[in-house]
Amino acid sequence: MTVKPESLLTPGPPGSVGRDSSTGNLCFESASVALRPRKNDLCLALSIFLGGCVCVPPVEDSIEQPTPPNLVLIVWDTVRADRLGFYGYEKPTTDHMNQWAEGAVVYENAVSPAVWTLPAHGSIFTGLPVSAHGVNADHKWLDKRFTTLAEALSAAGYDTYGFSANPYMQRKTNLAQGFDVFEHPWSPRWEAEARKSLQQKLIAEDASSSVSPGWPGLNKAEKGTKYSLKEGAPVARLAVAEWLDSRPDKSRPYFIFLNYMETHLPRVPSMNARQKVADKEVIEHSFQVVQSSPRLHGWMVGLEDYSDRDIEAISAVYDACIVDIDLETSRLISDLKGRNELDNTITVLTSDHGENLGDHGLMLHKYGVHRSLSRVPLVVSYPGVLAPARKPEATSTGELFSILVDLGLPAGTPKELTEHNKKKPSFSGVYTEFVAISDGSLEKTVEDYPQANVSPFYRTFWGVELNGWKLHVGSDGSEQLFDLAIDPGETNSLASKEAEKLVSMKADHRAWLTTFDAYDVDETETPEVLDAETRAGLEALGYVEEEVTKP
Repeated sequence: MTVKPESLLTPGPPGSVGRDSSTGNLCFESASVALRPRKNDLCLALSIFLGGCVCVPPVEDSIEQPTPPNLVLIVWDTVRADRLGFYGYEKPTTDHMNQWAEGAVVYENAVSPAVWTLPAHGSIFTGLPVSAHGVNADHKWLDKRFTTLAEALSAAGYDTYGFSANPYMQRKTNLAQGFDVFEHPWSPRWEAEARKSLQQKLIAEDASSSVSPGWPGLNKAEKGTKYSLKEGAPVARLAVAEWLDSRPDKSRPYFIFLNYMETHLPRVPSMNARQKVADKEVIEHSFQVVQSSPRLHGWMVGLEDYSDRDIEAISAVYDACIVDIDLETSRLISDLKGRNELDNTITVLTSDHGENLGDHGLMLHKYGVHRSLSRVPLVVSYPGVLAPARKPEATSTGELFSILVDLGLPAGTPKELTEHNKKKPSFSGVYTEFVAISDGSLEKTVEDYPQANVSPFYRTFWGVELNGWKLHVGSDGSEQLFDLAIDPGETNSLASKEAEKLVSMKADHRAWLTTFDAYDVDETETPEVLDAETRAGLEALGYVEEEVTKP
């Protein structure tokens, strides 16, 4: 747990906060991240001792309380941690954000609760496991009974703004509840700018994606669905500036949420970005390697062929997309710094899930809980308060809600999250769930490839990461166990050789399942039906939406 003035404390899990019996001072358990004394902040002297506790004198009532911190939450959609420089990647994908991360807390083993957008964001926004909030392929909607981070901060007097290039993040899925304003690159105000941003990246020779000039099908960049205008990072920067300027009362704290979609299919990185991570031969070859969702699914079922050279090209295009969002994110942070907006602002950079790039015989996301999908970035910056640090222990991005409350956000802790935290055993691992099958994608694969055997993909999975080990549990009874210290790529299961470890990990999994009740969706709610245009847009991004309402 982190340390903050008593006035900003919100009750956390039992045992996390107590009082020194001799002094009456608040006593915190060993801090998970080191804090710097805050500028002009109650003149508190904080001493942090690893393995001990930190005692903070009570705050006098007469002292004026500090303004609650702002929050900027940036999600790099579909970004795996091992492709980032500040996580040790050898290619220069994050030259700009590396320096920013050096001044922040980097969670070295951050784990997403899910392996695709909707359930992962549901957990980030509510702090709950996927099975507890119920957002999945069978229920593409967050029921209104759940309190989101945006709702909690809005109730605490925050202005709230969201900008997402992912169509799943919108009012019609209820993931935008609690936001005063929620925009997209295709919003009327920003569509022209988004189109301009996309057109600047297009390369005449490129025929690899559905928005490429050389694509044999419909050129969606010019004529097709507006949801293909997902190159929204430059537009998001303009939108944030305009929203900040438009606020009537600029003394109020604010919450800004941004979802950058550049690394998600269809990928069209700039030439400058391509040249930073690949040589001329790889770049030219990448223009001819088709990266459509149907073709990638065809490869997974063994009916399309990608050579090693093709896989290298696919990987290079992915890396180049990260280069683009690295630059644009650094520009956003520079803009905020120039406006003096960062002095009292918590900035978080994370991702909803990773991406398979040939790993484990897979492409895209879903269909497993390997670290290529589950290990994501999580970096938290709070200038003058959080000292730079690197935290090696596994941490769920679903814990972000609680982390932010610990840092002083006056969001409170929703009832559902409080109950979950009370039940969570101290030895519990970190979990990733893939709990519902995306039937539409598999049905489309069979339609495209009638001889395809898709039965191996009709499985759900849970992933349990604890003390350097990872357990995969499949709905078909399969079990895989990996020692991440010697096998971070999860290629050699030790389930048959490490019986004692397997038993203990399975026990942890069973204990975790008791910390929540699997959510039975609220049939009294009537979610909005995603219209044909939205569904077409999701299909252009590789999703196939045969049905987007409740079953």
